[in-house]
Amino acid sequence: MSNNAGRALVTFAAVLWLTGTGPQAHGGIIAHYRFETGPDGQPVTSILDSGPNGLNGTTSGSLSFTADRPSLPASGNFALNATGDVNYGAVPDNPLFALQGDFTVEIFFKLNNPYNDFGTGNPGDLHATMATKQNYAGGGAFLGAWQLDYYTALGVPSVSVSFGGNDGRRLFGTTDVRDGRWHHVALVMDRDAVGTQDRMSLYVDNALQATLLEAMPNLFYGDQPLYIGAGNFSGSTSAFRRNFDGKLDELRISDAALSPSEFLSDLTAVPEPSSWVLALVGAGGGLGYRWRHRRPGRIT
Repeated sequence: MSNNAGRALVTFAAVLWLTGTGPQAHGGIIAHYRFETGPDGQPVTSILDSGPNGLNGTTSGSLSFTADRPSLPASGNFALNATGDVNYGAVPDNPLFALQGDFTVEIFFKLNNPYNDFGTGNPGDLHATMATKQNYAGGGAFLGAWQLDYYTALGVPSVSVSFGGNDGRRLFGTTDVRDGRWHHVALVMDRDAVGTQDRMSLYVDNALQATLLEAMPNLFYGDQPLYIGAGNFSGSTSAFRRNFDGKLDELRISDAALSPSEFLSDLTAVPEPSSWVLALVGAGGGLGYRWRHRRPGRIT
């Protein structure tokens, strides 16, 4: 008998169903807000986390579900209509949000036309916030540990990170998003990307539009909520509030520096909110997994 004759070649497939039961992060996803409850026009009464950690939140103002959504399978059937002033979601502060290593924050957005600048402190020159992990309930240049904004002066997305106070870094996109279409923006932080230097990157519709490479300190995380659709002075009439006017969908926070092929704008589908499916396939003692992706194309 040869040495290989007694070896059994094992080929198998397994499906493991995981449900979120506590505050532990699973599979690289910290939180995922899909806004999939619906139906169209129904008021949004709570912000539900479809990820495994159950980081749910509350709403303020007149948020509603809308069937106007990105025409991609990963975006589901509904989105969040954040039209109007002081309409936003708030998720309480949680240690899981305090990411100091690699991470990615991404969201789909569509501006209202005409677009309303609700704050008047810097008319025509506002950072209207789509999503942020807020640090301070006050004024300042870098108010969120991370922030995804629409910069009204140029009509482009911007992203920023904060090291505390007025110290931080900000990147600007190059795509004018005042076209009535859905767009996707992602902030990717890749720690120690080159030696001890960290890479901060901004992607718009899967295209790299700005990047910064330098050694960065830890981000500063205050005790304020994660806001969706608003920035500083949320819910107030302050002249420097940063409330977003438009529609939002699929806010996802991951504890990994994702590549464009791993963004939600490129995936053919995402797991349903009720459970997560991990498909394992193997042969000859090896394990592997495979994601299916769509070909890059225009988001409508």
